[in-house]
Amino acid sequence: MNFPQFTAEASLFRTQFYYRATAAIGSFQSLGITPADACDPGDAECFCRFTGGDPCGLTCCPSGTRCANSDIGLCCNPQTEFGCGNRCCSGGQHCTNGVCCQPGEIGCGGRCCASGMVCSDSSRSLCCNPGSTVCNGTCCPMVNGQSQRCINGMCCPPDRSCGHLCCGPLDRCCDPQLGLCCPTERSPHGPTECCGRVCCPGGSHCVDPNLSLCCPDGWNQCSAGCCPSGQVCCGLACCGPGEVCSDAGKSLCCPIGSQGCDGKCCPSGQNCQRCQQGFADHRPLYIHVCCPSGRSCCDDLSPTNPFVVQPRPTA
Repeated sequence: MNFPQFTAEASLFRTQFYYRATAAIGSFQSLGITPADACDPGDAECFCRFTGGDPCGLTCCPSGTRCANSDIGLCCNPQTEFGCGNRCCSGGQHCTNGVCCQPGEIGCGGRCCASGMVCSDSSRSLCCNPGSTVCNGTCCPMVNGQSQRCINGMCCPPDRSCGHLCCGPLDRCCDPQLGLCCPTERSPHGPTECCGRVCCPGGSHCVDPNLSLCCPDGWNQCSAGCCPSGQVCCGLACCGPGEVCSDAGKSLCCPIGSQGCDGKCCPSGQNCQRCQQGFADHRPLYIHVCCPSGRSCCDDLSPTNPFVVQPRPTA
């Protein structure tokens, strides 16, 4: 049978507050406190009032302590301690950055930096000397009073810093923009000379830094190359012993005593003659032939003449 104001479910289940309140009222009555004097037993301040503790967030501080941080329920002895973040500092200490430290020290994450040090990275509790660079979680020591650079996760002394690279201890920086390091005389690969984008190895020298051109010692520059000692630069070629530069525009080297003739060399005793051979597009065509001295070869333009050069239009 069911009654409108009473059900079997209502008789079986009580709320949590009911049981807490009932238990608390029983406790209060045992302390000689009547229900009329009682407060909400679910409130920490109310509960701590009758247990003798100091309310601190969701807890009660033990006897002889006081709440120092209610957000985390931190209780400290007020006679000898004081709150500092999530801990209690003892006498003689001071609170710095949420850490209990000795005088002169500073808090850094979970530790104290010694006097004269600075907190360089609180997330790592990293203490460094003033002016030190932090690199990959470590402190780079000062070098001759100067800070090092952090390059590719490594500490690099100022005299070895070279753009995006750190030169080796036996190298020097030639071009910071390129990150070009060249071996010094202390290196087994040195000494070398800086030359544009390259390092000229031992036994060579830089002749044109704009071309990054190195020539062996004793050699000379020849356009974008080098000519050995005793040879003459002729355009893009080097004229060897017994040769002269007959036409630098054509890089033509001819034997001494011969004559250049439009890309060929006329042997000794012959000279180069310029002869007209018809027209092309209403312009005269000229050819160059090697002809024995004292003779005119412009009338003898037979293809069998070994000295005839193919004709070309001339303005």
